[in-house]
Amino acid sequence: MSAEDTAEDAAASSDDDQSVDEDQLEEYNEMLEQLGAYPDKMIINSLSMVAEDFAESAKGAAGIYQCIRALLLSASVTAERKLPLVYVVDSILKNVRGRFIPLIESDAAEWISAVHGHISDEQRAKLRKVLDTWRQGAIFSETSLTEMGRCFADSDKQAAAKRASAENVTGIGRNVSAGASIMCLVYAHARMSY
Repeated sequence: MSAEDTAEDAAASSDDDQSVDEDQLEEYNEMLEQLGAYPDKMIINSLSMVAEDFAESAKGAAGIYQCIRALLLSASVTAERKLPLVYVVDSILKNVRGRFIPLIESDAAEWISAVHGHISDEQRAKLRKVLDTWRQGAIFSETSLTEMGRCFADSDKQAAAKRASAENVTGIGRNVSAGASIMCLVYAHARMSY
């Protein structure tokens, strides 16, 4: 089930939700654009404060989250801009909470994996740190956190396999060298015996 489906279900079940209009969403998108590649704390705080206005509204929270989610998943958004967007989600989860928690929990694994695949190793370490704070803060269930962190577990396994393969190749090289040296000694000894 996607976040869009979850948001639609939640919105349909609540008639008294404060709705977010297109102008508000456009303004929120403009603020997200201002964030750019630098995680400016003032802008992140402003984005969180706007989100707070819709924390108890299924429709409002879904609208705000979809603005961020669309950018996180967009191929046209540069890798440098993705981590600051993750920091916006992080701020909303830790400071605003409300309807955002189940909404984000329902599909964060999808965009975390997408972001993980596009950012540098240095940024991946920062993304992992954010995920670790969610685990420490028990923001999501352990099952959801495991799914969100699957991209890290997979890349850790790949890195370990590459290291093991490199060590085996290096070991083979040393063994071949040692074997060649032994063969030279055997050959030299054989020549001296005759």
